Amino acid sequence: MKLRFSPTASQQVCGRRESGAEVHSVYIIASCSCVLLHWASPNIQQGSRVMKDEDSINTTCSFNNICTNNTICTITLMAEGYDPDLDWEKFSVEVSQGNTTTQQSVVVEVDPQLVVVVQPPSAAVKKSGNTTLICTLIGDWKWNEDCEISWVFPVDSGVFEVETPAWNVSYLYIKDLERSITVSCEVAIWRFCDDRMNRSTSVCVGRGCKPEVVTIHCLEPETLFCPEQKDASQTWHITPVNAMSYSNCPEGFDGISKRVCELGQNDAAIWAEPDYYHCVYQPFSTLLKRPVMRYLKRGFHVAVDCNSTVMEIKQLFEARRSMLLPREHVFIQDQMKYLLKPGVTPVDIEVFLRFFQEIRKKMASNDAWQLIPLARTYLNLVTGQRGACVLDDLVLLVQDIPAEWEYSNEEHSKRLHLEMAVQAKEGKALHAGALVFLDPRSIPAGVVYDTESKQQIHGHKLTGPVVEIVVSTNNDMSLVAENITVNMSYYDLDVTTERNVCGGAKVSGTLAETLKWDLTRCTVLNPGHRSRRITRCHCQGPGVFAFIKMPEVRKVSV
Repeated sequence: MKLRFSPTASQQVCGRRESGAEVHSVYIIASCSCVLLHWASPNIQQGSRVMKDEDSINTTCSFNNICTNNTICTITLMAEGYDPDLDWEKFSVEVSQGNTTTQQSVVVEVDPQLVVVVQPPSAAVKKSGNTTLICTLIGDWKWNEDCEISWVFPVDSGVFEVETPAWNVSYLYIKDLERSITVSCEVAIWRFCDDRMNRSTSVCVGRGCKPEVVTIHCLEPETLFCPEQKDASQTWHITPVNAMSYSNCPEGFDGISKRVCELGQNDAAIWAEPDYYHCVYQPFSTLLKRPVMRYLKRGFHVAVDCNSTVMEIKQLFEARRSMLLPREHVFIQDQMKYLLKPGVTPVDIEVFLRFFQEIRKKMASNDAWQLIPLARTYLNLVTGQRGACVLDDLVLLVQDIPAEWEYSNEEHSKRLHLEMAVQAKEGKALHAGALVFLDPRSIPAGVVYDTESKQQIHGHKLTGPVVEIVVSTNNDMSLVAENITVNMSYYDLDVTTERNVCGGAKVSGTLAETLKWDLTRCTVLNPGHRSRRITRCHCQGPGVFAFIKMPEVRKVSV
């Protein structure tokens, strides 16, 4: 087991803020008999001590030369709880010197982790047929002679035979199957445990790995089923209607994909589209397994350079030749949320936009709109971290878009310059953020976005840029609207002014004309947090999407 303690580099330890008092890592390496506590810090002498069973948990030990020379720090390791779903334990490390004490939560987890894998992940056989399942333990386990693999299955559904040729491999031979069944492969870890009540040592079963469950479908003669299908590196086995089939992810990806066999027209069994949500690009999967990413996902505060991590992710997908799998973008956004959250060093907007555009390039043009939740997550983060500030003139974002780069029109007849300025009245403050998506394919033609929903536009094709402004305030809207101006220069011979209307104002067909945004004509949504009203206004079109949000406008006490 390994325990890692990762406070920020500026954390005060033992009442001092000297470089020698900055704690960088604490490791607990556990075996059956003892726990080794290793305290590492730059510029000081490293200290370590072996703690025996009787003092390994909820005990205190002292170290010389940990904080500063000629001083003693006391370290207390305290158990807080265990989460069996995540297979990790939560501890606290408390460091004290005199009357000064600091405390930080830490994680203890199995390292390396043992994973149970059953192949094939699903199967189907005809009645009285035969099949074979293989259970494999992935990962190194130094107590391998104490691992026990067991199969769990209904004994009255067929003939079963188990063969375990190695500590990490077991075969289950199924013969004469009479009905559909579920089978699980489970692992128990046998260890020597210290029974302090009876002052004896006995053998007990420790927690193992998460079991793997598979379904074996038994096909009756009248059963409708989808036939076996092979797609490149994937194989979808025979599966009855309304059942789920599982397959390894395509080559280059970790995980298991799934696919439903549906009842189609004319009562025919047809395969639905595969679900690749749990398929993770292998280089991305390796990055997500790093301790820093695992601890961030579990809610611990870790000192990490998010900019370099996001740039590394960007480079991973830049080097990737294939497009994103269906729904793969959802998994990417789910993982990115852990790097884009309060308490983590914020990602620079330029770094984020580079990453965002690289992911968008790997998506189909008409799917790029599905990245909007990721942009809003980032925007909410930067607006919240900016805080309140008094401004005379705030230009949220200015971006000039070169026509020859952003548009395929060889005549270079389309050009956009967008600027938003807020004239802050005396005695008022606001915190704000802005994003602009530059590529015209970011929003597909004929779609309008309102929060998380979409609706089709009929009757004409829109080819102009998309601009969305969101204002949230607990003041009267008129106090805000009169101080917001949008300067928008857009020229497109194919778009008439009647087709581009927002807030009661028309987009000019000429170059460099100012557009006044009349927010009083926009739709006011339901009251938000602390009764703040949320206002949304759209200019419709597939070209450029600007999402500008001012969470709050409030008076400043002078």
